[in-house]
Amino acid sequence: MTDGNSAANTLKPIFILCLIVSVGLHLVSVLFLAYIWTAPAAVKTASYLEMRDLVSTPADSPTAIMSQPAADSPVPEQQRTPPEPGQEKQPETATSDNEAAPAPDIGSTPLGLGMSHGFVSSLGDGATLRADIRDYYLLLVERINKQWWEKAGTLKEAVRQDGSAILVILRDGTLVDRRINRGTGSIEADRALLESIDKSAPMPPLPESYERDVFTAPLKITAPLQLFRSAH
Repeated sequence: MTDGNSAANTLKPIFILCLIVSVGLHLVSVLFLAYIWTAPAAVKTASYLEMRDLVSTPADSPTAIMSQPAADSPVPEQQRTPPEPGQEKQPETATSDNEAAPAPDIGSTPLGLGMSHGFVSSLGDGATLRADIRDYYLLLVERINKQWWEKAGTLKEAVRQDGSAILVILRDGTLVDRRINRGTGSIEADRALLESIDKSAPMPPLPESYERDVFTAPLKITAPLQLFRSAH
């Protein structure tokens, strides 16, 4: 029994030492793995590239791409192929994105024409009408304005005040009546307005959803701005 106790006492320190060494190795392994896991991306990428087999690296792999020369690297003078006769590169014309496009002539736009010659409009923008007939109403206004602006520029006596007119249109678009309700202060302008309405006819047919056979369309003629009016 004494010999057995002696052997046990002798092996016990060795066992403890081995256990300590084993625990230490496991701890080192855990710390190393934790470092690799939390290391910056650059360290991970470098480790990955070092472990790659460069001989068998595919052409589209990160390593192969890194090994290719940059596309914008300067080509040595002796490696450049001279252009064939007649194929010399033409100088490119430099264009700047900051170059401003020529501004449109505001006088030729509906806004400019309306300010200088006045314009025809619907009463209240047809707000009380249904959507189908309101769109038709505004189409009439657009057609008449195009004719009005062609004539208004030739007038010797411009519109002096706001006026109004009224149109009566049949279902097929036939204009059966038009008259001035309130004059513009210029007989010449009133006559030109009626001529513009006549030249716009025949009008488009009334919408199929419109139940009546006749559409009565009141119009307003707005005088030009005082600044432009005084120039006539």
